[in-house]
Amino acid sequence: MNGRPYSRPTRQQNFKAYEHEIIGPRVFLGAAMRSGIEQARTVPTGWGQDFPGYGQRYGSAYAEMVIDSSVRFGLAAALHEDTRYIICHKCSAGAKFKNAALAEVTNRHGVDGRREFSVVPIVANFSGPLVAYSAWYPPGYDAGMAAKHSSLGLMFRFGGHVVREFLFDRDPKAASQP
Repeated sequence: MNGRPYSRPTRQQNFKAYEHEIIGPRVFLGAAMRSGIEQARTVPTGWGQDFPGYGQRYGSAYAEMVIDSSVRFGLAAALHEDTRYIICHKCSAGAKFKNAALAEVTNRHGVDGRREFSVVPIVANFSGPLVAYSAWYPPGYDAGMAAKHSSLGLMFRFGGHVVREFLFDRDPKAASQP
């Protein structure tokens, strides 16, 4: 599977993965990119176009990502699922795209790491925006807008998976050979 043997993560490995998801460089960069795009589009309109407006957008984006990750890891732990993204090692381009897409509707189960449909990634992708739009967004932003926002987040996650598939699929043994 994926060109490498599967091993189920320990609780400590899961906690480190969760920690990386909420304080790792990817979340800070992702929040900065998203808040920059929203600043350019003046979304949400009530937050202004100045530095404090950018700060509100950044804080909101970061909080939504932390909520998504907390829901993802919490539900997965309760359901005994493995949420890790595992690169499809030495796979064709088509298999890499398929792996990236499946990661958003499946998780790994059992000792063999077989993929099964899971509500966890779907619920997690919608949790942050739903909380944000109901808790701290300016008036006029509703659940329908949160769902649209979630679909954009899903596209960014898929894009991130594709980047990981093609840029980080390295064979350490091949790199050390002359």
